[in-house]
Amino acid sequence: MKQPLHTSSHIAEGADATSVDAALALYRWMRLSREIERLEARLIKRGEAFFHVECAGHEAMAALAEFLGPQDWLHCHYRDRALQLARGVKPEAIFDALFGNARSSSKGRQLNTMHSDRELHVMTMPTAVSNNLLPAVGVAAEVRDQPEKPLVYCSVGDGGTQQGDFFEAVAEAVRNNLPVLFVVQDNHFALSTVTEGKTFYSLPGGKHYELFGLEMTRLDGRDALAVRDGFKQVCAKMREDRGPALVLLEAERLGSHSNADDQSLYRTPEQIDQLAREADPVALLAGKLAELGVSEDDIKRIDEECRRCAEEAADDSRKVPAPALAPEVKRPLSSHYLSNKEYTGKAGKAELSMRESILEVLRQELETNPAVSLYGEDIEDPKGDAFGVTKGLSTAYPGRVCNSPLAESTIIGTAIGRAMAGGQPVAFVQFADFFPLVYNQFHSELAITYWRSAGEWECPVILMVSCGGYRPGTGPTHTQTMEAIAAHSPGVDVFMPSNAGDAAGMLRAAFASRRPAVFFYPKNLLNNRGLGTSTDIDRHWVPAGRARLSREGTDLTLVGWGNTLPLCEEAAEALDTLGVSSTVIDLRSLSPWDKPLVTKWAEKTGRLVVVHEDSLSYGPGAEICAGVVEAAQSPVAVRRVARPDTYVPFHFPSHLETLPSVRSIVTAAADLLKLELGWKREAGDDDQLFTIEALGVSASDDSVTVAEWLVEPGKEVKVDDVLGVFESDKAAADLLSPQSGTVEEILVEAGGTVRVGTPILRLRVANEIAAAADSARRVKETPYLLSEPEKPAAEAASTVEAPAIVSPKTHFVGISGIASSTGTRQISNAELLKLFPDSTEEKLIRQCGIHSRPWVSKGENVLTLAVDAATRLLSKTDLPVEKLDLIICSTTTPDIATPSLACRLLHAIGGDYECPAFDISAACSGYIYGLGLAHDFLRGRPDARVLMVTSEVMSPLLDMEDYDTAILFGDAATATLLEGPAVADKPKLWLHRPALAAEGETGEFLSVPLPDPKTKISMSGGRVFQKAVRKMRYMLETVCEQCDTPPTSLEGIIPHQANDRILDAVARQLHIEPERVWRNVKLTGNTSSSSIPLCLEENLHRISPGAKYGLVAFGGGYTYAGAIAHGA
Repeated sequence: MKQPLHTSSHIAEGADATSVDAALALYRWMRLSREIERLEARLIKRGEAFFHVECAGHEAMAALAEFLGPQDWLHCHYRDRALQLARGVKPEAIFDALFGNARSSSKGRQLNTMHSDRELHVMTMPTAVSNNLLPAVGVAAEVRDQPEKPLVYCSVGDGGTQQGDFFEAVAEAVRNNLPVLFVVQDNHFALSTVTEGKTFYSLPGGKHYELFGLEMTRLDGRDALAVRDGFKQVCAKMREDRGPALVLLEAERLGSHSNADDQSLYRTPEQIDQLAREADPVALLAGKLAELGVSEDDIKRIDEECRRCAEEAADDSRKVPAPALAPEVKRPLSSHYLSNKEYTGKAGKAELSMRESILEVLRQELETNPAVSLYGEDIEDPKGDAFGVTKGLSTAYPGRVCNSPLAESTIIGTAIGRAMAGGQPVAFVQFADFFPLVYNQFHSELAITYWRSAGEWECPVILMVSCGGYRPGTGPTHTQTMEAIAAHSPGVDVFMPSNAGDAAGMLRAAFASRRPAVFFYPKNLLNNRGLGTSTDIDRHWVPAGRARLSREGTDLTLVGWGNTLPLCEEAAEALDTLGVSSTVIDLRSLSPWDKPLVTKWAEKTGRLVVVHEDSLSYGPGAEICAGVVEAAQSPVAVRRVARPDTYVPFHFPSHLETLPSVRSIVTAAADLLKLELGWKREAGDDDQLFTIEALGVSASDDSVTVAEWLVEPGKEVKVDDVLGVFESDKAAADLLSPQSGTVEEILVEAGGTVRVGTPILRLRVANEIAAAADSARRVKETPYLLSEPEKPAAEAASTVEAPAIVSPKTHFVGISGIASSTGTRQISNAELLKLFPDSTEEKLIRQCGIHSRPWVSKGENVLTLAVDAATRLLSKTDLPVEKLDLIICSTTTPDIATPSLACRLLHAIGGDYECPAFDISAACSGYIYGLGLAHDFLRGRPDARVLMVTSEVMSPLLDMEDYDTAILFGDAATATLLEGPAVADKPKLWLHRPALAAEGETGEFLSVPLPDPKTKISMSGGRVFQKAVRKMRYMLETVCEQCDTPPTSLEGIIPHQANDRILDAVARQLHIEPERVWRNVKLTGNTSSSSIPLCLEENLHRISPGAKYGLVAFGGGYTYAGAIAHGA
C-alpha cells in the first residue's frame, strides 16, 4: 500500500516527528483492517462470501508489530487482523482466505478468519479458543536460547481465559521462565455471555491483576498510542529478562461477534450507538493525529487509499481459481524412507527386550539429532519413566530429557509448538488411560495441522504411550489401549508393536517420517526377553502401514497386535491340534494399516478373526473387517474378539476374563469353521497343595530371577515368613509366604530366571478353602472336537468339478485386446452447418467440442461394422473364433428385432460354431454393462473368453432439422476380448467388478427409436446434461470406494464421450485435472456405447503397469455404470 507523505509543516508545534510517523503508520494498518472488514461484510451480503468475524474495536493490537522482529513468533487471536497486516500479511491473503481459493494459505481448508504465514512466523491458528496457548509456550521453549532473543506472542479473549489450557500455559511459562507474551483481549463478552466477574482477574469480589506471580499490565485498547507505549515497555523488558509477560488489553467489540451473530439481542441500541461514538480506536486515533498536526485531507487520503487497497485485493483474489480437493492429510514419505528395507533383528538373537530396544532408539536419536527432546511425567533419572524406557537419558542429555508437570495437555501442547518451531519432540503419556486428557490438542491441533495449513506447517511429534492389560494390580484406569480413538483422527500414524524388533524398527521409522505418530507400547510385553531382538538397533526399520506375516496357514486368518499377538500365536497352536491350519498376522501399524496383506490372506483362507484389547463397538476390528469385506473379490467370513463394551475390573481373574484370551479366540475360530468344541479342564488332584507363583517387583516386570531360597522342602512356614529373595531388572524383593504350611516342592532353583506368573514353589497347607481356590485358579483348559470338522475351504474347493482356479491375483478379468470399425463417411462441421446457417463453427465447437464425426456409407450398417470390428480383433489377437465362450453385443440401434445382432455376428464370423450369444440394450452405458456381465461370467469360468461387441449406427435416426442432436452423433462398432484369469497371459488391463445402475424414464427426455422414417432421436439437452454429470460422478466415486481408491489418484478416466462440456463438468465435479480425462470426441462424436472402447483403444499405449483407470458412462433409460481397471 502506498505510504502517504507528510512534512514537518504538518506537525503541531512541540510534536515529535518520529512519533507522528509511528502514529501514521499505525493508523494505516488499523484503517486498512477496518476497510477490509467492511468490504467482507458487503461481500457476504452479495453472496460472494460466507463468514467473517468482527475485529472492529481490537485494531490497536497492530501497535505491537512495531516492536517485533523477524525472529519473533505470533500465535494470534482471531480478531488480530490489524496486527497480522502490520506484521506483513498481505490484504490479498485475507481475501484469498475469505474466498477459500487455491492461493489461500490453507488452500481453502481452514476457516477464513484463521490466517497463517510461515515466513512471517504467523502460526496456523486453531478454531478452539485457547488452543494456541500451549503450542506458543512450546515454541518459546524451542527458541528461548537463540541469540536473536525471540519473543512469542499469543493472545486469547476474555472468555478463553477460563479454558484449562490458559492456566496450564501461563503456569508452564512462569515455571520455566519462557519469553511468552500473553495478551488477553477483553471486550467484556464471550460471544453473548457477559464476562464481568467471571474471569481470574475479574472476580465477584473485585479485580485481581496477577496470575501465578505474574503481574498483568493493563492497556486501554481504545487508545492506540497508549497501547503502543505499553507494548514498547513490555517487549523491551522481555528482551532483557527473557521471561513471560501478561497483558490485559481492555477494548470494546464494536459489532456482532460474527455475521452469524446479532448483537442487538443482548445489547441495547443506545449501548451500540455509544460504543461507536466513544470506543472506536480508529476514529480516536484519527482525532489524535489531528491534534498532532496531521491535516484532515491527509487522513482522508489514507482512508481512501485503504479502501482502494481493500477493493483491489478483493478483485485480485476473485481471479484465483478454486482449490483442488485434497483428502491426503499426512506428509508424503520420502524416497529414502520408502526405499529402506524392513529389518527387525538377527534371527535367534533375543538380546534386548522391548523396553531396552525403545530406550536404545531414543538414545541414538538424542545422540544424532539435536532437534530431539523428551518431555513427560517421571522420565528423568533416577526413575527414568514409570517403566524404565528413558533410564539414564536425562543424565546423558541434560536439559533435553525433562520431567513435565502432571498436566497431559501441557505435555502434548508444548510438544506441538516445539515441532512447529523446528524441533522433533517426543511426548510421554504415562498410561493410555490418560489419553482423553490430551485429546483436544491431539485431534484439533496435532492431527490436523499439516492438512489445514496445506503442508505449510509440520508437527513431527511422537507420543509415547504405555498401554494394555494382562497385569495384576491395575484395574479400569491402567489397562486401556485407546488405539481406536487415536486412529480415528486423520493425519497421525498409529503403532503398537508386539516384540522388541518391531518396536525398534517402527520407532526409528516414525522419527524418519517427520509425521505425527502415536507409539503405543504394551507394558505387559516390555520386559519379555522371549520377544527380544538383536543389539544392532541402528539397522532396525519397519515402515508405517506394513503388517508382519507371523505364520502361514490355509483355513483361517488371525490378526492381532500388541498384547493380542502372542494370544493369536497360542490360539493357532491350539487350533493345530484340531487339524486347523491358521495364518497369523501382526498388524502392528494401525494407521495406516496393511489392507492388501490382510485382504490377501483373508481371501486365501476365506475366514478372518481380528483380535484386540480395545472395546468391541466401533473398535479397530470393525474397521479391519469392513475394509477386508469391501476389498475382497471373494466372500470372507469375519469375527471379532475384543473387550466387551465395558471396563476392565481390578479383580484379576475377572480382568483376564474380560480381555481376549486363547479360549475366546479359539471359540470364535471354531464358530467360523463350524466346529463343535469341548474343553478339557486339567486341575491338580491334590486339594491340599497351594502353588506360589513368581511375582514382579513392579507392574512392568515380565521376568524375575530367584536370587536365593531361604527354605527347603519339609520346612514349616507361617504367613509372612520370608521364603526367598528374587530380583528384577530394576530392584530386588523378599518373597513372603501367603499361607501357613510345609514346603512341599521347590520348582525353580536359585539362579533361575522365569516369567512372572510361573509356579516356583508348592506348600502343603491345612487351609482347604485357600487350597481349593488356588486349585480352581490353576485349571488349564484345552480344546477338543465333539464332531468331525467341516472340510477346510481349500480342500472343499478342490472337489468341485470346475476349471482350476489360479492364484488369488485373479480376482480380476483380463482385457486382452480392443479393435474398432467406424463409418467411412467423415462428416465435417462445415458440411453440417449448411443445414443450420444460424450457427457457426466456433459456436458448435464451443457447445460440444466435436470437429467431425463418422457416418455410415451406403452398404454399411450395424452388422457390417460389428463384423469388421470383431474380425479385426480376432486377427490382432490371433484367436480362432472357436476359443470364444460367450458373445455379448451392445446396441441401441438394431436394424431388426430378431435374430439378435450377437447371433448374426456369430454366424458371420463363426459359421456353424456354437456358443452363447445375446444382445443388451443399455444405451451409452452398454459397454460397461457388457463388461459387468462378462466379468461375472469369467469369475465363474476363469478359463473362458468373452467377445464384447458394441455397434451403434445413429446417423440414419437423426432429425436433420434438430440442431442439438444432429451435430452430436457418429457411427462406430468396437470389439473387446475379455479373458478369465486362468488364460489371460498378456492382458492390457485387469478389470475389477463394474457397478451398474439405472433410473426409470419414459423416454420423455432421451429417446432413440427403432428404424422408422417417421420417428427420430429426441433429447432434452439441459436435463440430460445435469443428470449425466451427477450420475457419472456418483458411479465413479462408487467404484473407487469399492476399490479403496480416491478418484483423484486415478491415472486416467475414460468417460462416455458424450461431448466436451459434459467431460469438462465431470472433471470439475471430481476435482481432477482436465488432461487426466481421456477423450477423442473431437473426431468421433458421440458413438453411444462404442465411445468408451474407441477412446480406450486409442490410448492403450498410455497404460502403465499397476496404475488404475476409471471407466464411467451415462445413457438413456436412464442407465449409468462405472468400472475400475488397472494396468497389467
